[in-house]
Amino acid sequence: MLAAAVGRLTKAEENGRLTLADAAGFRTWCNASTQAEALARIHPDAIPGPGSAREFTLEELRDARPYAILNLDPESGYVREAHARESDGTYNTRDSGRIEIRFEQDVPRKRAHDLQGLFRDVKNSMGQIIDDMVGLAGKAIYLNVVRYDVSGPWRSAITLHETQGDVVMFKFVLTWGQLS
Repeated sequence: MLAAAVGRLTKAEENGRLTLADAAGFRTWCNASTQAEALARIHPDAIPGPGSAREFTLEELRDARPYAILNLDPESGYVREAHARESDGTYNTRDSGRIEIRFEQDVPRKRAHDLQGLFRDVKNSMGQIIDDMVGLAGKAIYLNVVRYDVSGPWRSAITLHETQGDVVMFKFVLTWGQLS
């Protein structure tokens, strides 16, 4: 079981998870009707380990999808910086960082031979997720995302279909923090 988020790094990740889970577009994409169902599809760092084996079976991977893996960016995941000096000599600080979210879903059978249609569907979902996250940014427990970098979609290599399935993926890199 995952430990509670208690420090700045894991709290930033949890705020990212909550922001994504409450985005209506994400709930639609992963077929979740509640925040709890959506959170069950958003995994910090990796999807939960495979059953009793060292590697996932194709069935386990298909059961896990669709999902999002959320992690701190490996180069600038968390930054704490002084930004203003007070009259007493202390500094005000602000937190910021970057969070990567990789999304994976099985390719629907109806789109298996229609790459153009598949990618249009996925880009529509991606756009809706971003629009919804923009509406949540900076409110209460949500991550204050100030920049969205988007990659994809792309499809898994055909050589992996037998062991990992036919998968379409995309990625967001969210820059979060306070605006000056």
